[in-house]
Amino acid sequence: MVALTVSSIFFSGCTTLSVERDHSEIMAHLPQPQLVIPGHVMEAACQAAAHVPGGQVLCGAGNSMKPLYAEGTAVVVGHFDYDKLHPGMAVVYWSHRGFRVCHVIIGQSYRGYIMQGLNNNRWDDECVTRENYVGVITQAFASFDTRSQPVLASTITPSSQIGAN
Repeated sequence: MVALTVSSIFFSGCTTLSVERDHSEIMAHLPQPQLVIPGHVMEAACQAAAHVPGGQVLCGAGNSMKPLYAEGTAVVVGHFDYDKLHPGMAVVYWSHRGFRVCHVIIGQSYRGYIMQGLNNNRWDDECVTRENYVGVITQAFASFDTRSQPVLASTITPSSQIGAN
């Protein structure tokens, strides 16, 4: 929730972003992956999701959110009021093809929120609407042996702390 508050302050009043131009600022305000022991990514994410309202865990596939979220990064998705979404937030939505997509809000139009992957050179064909909106990324977890390690990993969680509360 702290990351959401900080990004709200940073991006308040901003109506459109450019993934190319604002890449560093966007990445700095998205939830940074916590690096965990190999084989414990989903476990760590599930434990974190238990403390997030409406929390669910998704495992990333593809390259669209690199370099921040490499393939195999587990993200915790939480409920956040649709009317309070804004540019710079990482949002999960259902695509018209039936896939859940996690991309960043870069603007808003009459059709909904305009989305783009950090590693994509153009915005998505679909917008996020009330009907296809799932939630926002609140946390992320990646294995520290990930081939394409996240650029801004925040911490390494020792295996002794996984499951400890």
